[in-house]
Order: sequence, then structure tokens, then C-alpha cells
Amino acid sequence: SGASPADYLMFTISGYTSVAVQAIDPKKRENVDEYRYDGSSVKVRPVDVSRNEPGVVDESSFKSDIVTPAVLTSVLSSAVKDSGVQDGTVSVLTIEKFFANEPEPKIQVVVGSPRASKNVRYTPAGDFIETV
Repeated sequence: SGASPADYLMFTISGYTSVAVQAIDPKKRENVDEYRYDGSSVKVRPVDVSRNEPGVVDESSFKSDIVTPAVLTSVLSSAVKDSGVQDGTVSVLTIEKFFANEPEPKIQVVVGSPRASKNVRYTPAGDFIETV
């Protein structure tokens, strides 16, 4: 059985067709596995973290319950407007720490159109940070 809440390195929703989580194995914390659901099944694969300095995997982790489903719904609803991309659509939502020493992860939503693409960033509470 896993940890509750689990320790994640990354959470991703891609094109509303797959959901992926990179999670630390609670029984062997130096191991990270990716769990990807594609609408019909979950595929598990190991994640290569061998290039990281000791401690970086734990430092990069965040608790699985830091972002609520209501926050995900909210940022997905406002990301196109917040991006300023005309006729934009959301392609990917990711939750992760961009740098291991950040105190908390950021939610990043990629919004694109044939003419433009922007990354919209939010706090775990859903507050707008920036568009890049």
C-alpha cells in the first residue's frame, strides 16, 4: 500500500486524454515511478532520477493533496483568458516544482492556438502568478 498523501514529483494532464503522476516509492524513497492512465488502463514505468544529486528527489517532492480538484477546475476554466491567447485551447496542465528548493510546486497550464502559445502559472491555491 502507498503513502497517503503520496509524495509526487509531477502531476500531468495531457490533452484530456491521459493523466500521469510521478511518485516516490514510499518503501524505497530513492525510486520514482510514473503511473499513466490513458482512459482504459494504467501503465507503470520507472523514472530515471540517477542524474540528481542526493536529496534532490525528496526536495523536489510535494504532497499529492496540495492541489484540490476544485483548484484544477478553476485554473483550467481561467487559463485561456489569463493567457491572452486569442482562440486558445488548453493542451497540458502540470503541477511540479521548477527548482528543487522552491517551497511549493506551481501549476502550469499550456494554452495554444495556431498563432501563439503561452504558459500560465498559478499557486497551489489557484492564484495567478504569471504568463510566460
